[in-house]
Amino acid sequence: MKTGRWKSHVIMWITTLYQEPTLIVVHNLTTLQDMVQKFKEYTNYVPGVYSSKKKDIKEITITTHASFSKKVEEFEGKFWVVIIDECDYNFTTSMLNAICKCDCDALFWLSWTPQRKELDKNDMQLVFGDLIKIKTQDSNWYNIIPDIQRILYTTDRFFSFRDRHDLKNKLIADIWRIQTQIGSLIQYVNSEQTKWGLLLVERKEQECDMYYKELKDRWIHCCIVNGDTKAEDDEKNISDIYSRGWIIIWTVGKMWRGKDIPFLDTIFLFFPNKFESSTVQAVGRGLRSFPGKRGCLLVDWCDMPILKNQAYERLQTYKNEYTEDVKVTDIKILDYTKEEDKVSATSI
Repeated sequence: MKTGRWKSHVIMWITTLYQEPTLIVVHNLTTLQDMVQKFKEYTNYVPGVYSSKKKDIKEITITTHASFSKKVEEFEGKFWVVIIDECDYNFTTSMLNAICKCDCDALFWLSWTPQRKELDKNDMQLVFGDLIKIKTQDSNWYNIIPDIQRILYTTDRFFSFRDRHDLKNKLIADIWRIQTQIGSLIQYVNSEQTKWGLLLVERKEQECDMYYKELKDRWIHCCIVNGDTKAEDDEKNISDIYSRGWIIIWTVGKMWRGKDIPFLDTIFLFFPNKFESSTVQAVGRGLRSFPGKRGCLLVDWCDMPILKNQAYERLQTYKNEYTEDVKVTDIKILDYTKEEDKVSATSI
């Protein structure tokens, strides 16, 4: 089930259907809190919560992947139904052991991306059973299909690097590249194309702080959400961005299964990536319907020619994920060392 398909309601319907002790396993504490609120809002039942901070087991209990895999003896034999949300996440030996030991009679698994880099859907079904797919989902995969603008940043500068990790460090340290990125982002804001933007980066230490400082120095209202920020602060900052507008700087590691932000209208994909399932998840946060929202723009920064292959792979993924009819526009920015060859920006 893709984002925006009411997985939380499917979970509540399953508990209602079976009327048996049910354990719901979610991937983090934020989602656990959200699920508890859903039960309070739509049912007359307040479920138990089992986490590192609270250990209250009731007939319907919500826990995290980490607590389930580490403390499975607390749940063993107590629940007839076990529902595992985001089942492909934290798919470890300890999780498999917990699934075997929990002694449930009915196991349900939910995921938007029911596969991993090393495991396809058939592999996952060996553990969780048959895949059930909504009949109309192929023709109604997303609430919104993004328009895609690829910024083809083309330079003749030479990068010397040992491996891909070192190359990423070199790109992040390239001041000309970063300044061009910041300038492009500000153009989107000033043109009013972007009211609520998400700048999606990879590393919290190097990238988040750098982009935050650069944007703040240019009077762009923004906030950081990464592994170091607290959930309550994230909620406050996201609410502040909604009321005032502009940019959330978020690491893909925290964003991809993080809290939904349906008001987002622009996703800036500004780090080298092959557009694998983690980023598909993260970009999907902007593909929700929202009152007054006309669509979603995905801005893909492509480092050319050094990461030409990655840019090509992302383009193929866009067509596979969002269909061949997805609108893709290329904007070329030339950054050549010869003064007479410099071109500010050319659309193609």
